[in-house]
Amino acid sequence: MNFARRRLGPAAARLLTLAWLAPSWVGMVARASRAPLPAPAQALVIDFDAGSAPTMYAGQGNEAAGVYPALVRAAFASIGQPVLLRARPFKRMLSELSSGEAAAGAVVRTPERLAVADYSADYFEEKVQVFQRADASWGFEHLPNLRGRRVGVIRGWSYGAAFDQARARQEFLVEEVENDPQNFSKLANGRLDCVLATEMAGRVYLDRPEFAVLRARAKPLVVIGIALAVAKSQGQTALLRRFDAAMAALHKSRAVEPLIEAEIQRARKTMP
Repeated sequence: MNFARRRLGPAAARLLTLAWLAPSWVGMVARASRAPLPAPAQALVIDFDAGSAPTMYAGQGNEAAGVYPALVRAAFASIGQPVLLRARPFKRMLSELSSGEAAAGAVVRTPERLAVADYSADYFEEKVQVFQRADASWGFEHLPNLRGRRVGVIRGWSYGAAFDQARARQEFLVEEVENDPQNFSKLANGRLDCVLATEMAGRVYLDRPEFAVLRARAKPLVVIGIALAVAKSQGQTALLRRFDAAMAALHKSRAVEPLIEAEIQRARKTMP
């Protein structure tokens, strides 16, 4: 070896050393090239109520459509998080939230739900109004006005703590259905004294001829926050905070209002 180094000189010896090491470098590069790439983010499955147009309803192929799915989809798209948005009957949506099978895309906080789910910040304020026939002999100004009345609601919904507690005390008779058109039809036919529905539902349905006799009271029953909920067992609090930031940026950009209007017009054209 000493003779080889004297004959080749220092530079040549270094080249010889590199040649000895080259096979191991090639092996390292080959192993690196075979290393798996980072997995893409897994789609978050999110359920929405199937019967509450225009805020959320079943679209084509049972995909969730409406204002709330559009807002949630836009926020997650801005942070590169894939989502699968499904339409479900409201009680099934709550069941799948509790089991961890899916998140719930638009729910109101209740003590029971807070026990099983983590929540985003409220991303929308929903105005729930009292709808009556135009010829009703009584008006609505505050909750005690409902005492003794037949009130139409959506099955499984919470309408705020005050209403839910008065309902538990049976201060009025509650009749549940799956969607707003069923309630509006019962009200128009005189089978209910009033209906609780969102302001946006009134914008979609009350311009139909069969509901021309209905009116919304000026004062809402409640203005309540709508949020995204994920089962605590899923450990997604960090993702919820990223969602909050994305939704705040969406509101700040003033992209929300035109999106809402587009979804209301879409619901008017597509709902039977």
